[in-house]
Amino acid sequence: MSEKKPYHLAEYHQGGKRVNLSKASLGEFCYEVLKCGADIYQLWAFNHNYHRSAVYPAIKATDKQVAYLRELGYNFVDPPTIKVN
Repeated sequence: MSEKKPYHLAEYHQGGKRVNLSKASLGEFCYEVLKCGADIYQLWAFNHNYHRSAVYPAIKATDKQVAYLRELGYNFVDPPTIKVN
């Protein structure tokens, strides 16, 4: 089994689905992430006082799980890698 790595939903990408503070949006995102076996470890709402405010999720997933979620339209930022010479 490959190791799960941290991914954040891309907030700057022009295309792709966004997650907002609504039952439909959060429900769809959480359902798809949990269905494929990934872990949600952070859901941060930009401003919880406003309906449909931006939500920035972070997940831990394998490469295969992220590929599945990308097929659904969610764009994730790849985790950083450190290379020591």
